[in-house]
Amino acid sequence: MDEALHQISDEFRGCGLLIDNGAESSLAWEKATAIRVLSSLNGTKVAVAEVDVYVIEPWGPTETEESWISFRQPGQTATDYAETSRRWATQFISEHKGGDETLYLLWFDDQRDAA
Repeated sequence: MDEALHQISDEFRGCGLLIDNGAESSLAWEKATAIRVLSSLNGTKVAVAEVDVYVIEPWGPTETEESWISFRQPGQTATDYAETSRRWATQFISEHKGGDETLYLLWFDDQRDAA
């Protein structure tokens, strides 16, 4: 599981759904909680590398074709990248038209190698 998830409170980790895609695993949340998770990371260097959209089907969570991806720009500081990526991820989730059966899987970058 992503090391950055350790910077998320137990409360948020406990209400996320663990999704394993075979190579990696991370947590997915419904819209309001995903936005609160991102807000809880203010003041950290944790960036959002990707948001994948899932829907809950009778057989389990299913990934859709929808996603949002972030890249650190050359010369961009770790702090700026973290803040910018979280802001854009929050906007993507807020504006997404998903319903009650939609989950947002957040892929984090803790930037532990960043200066």
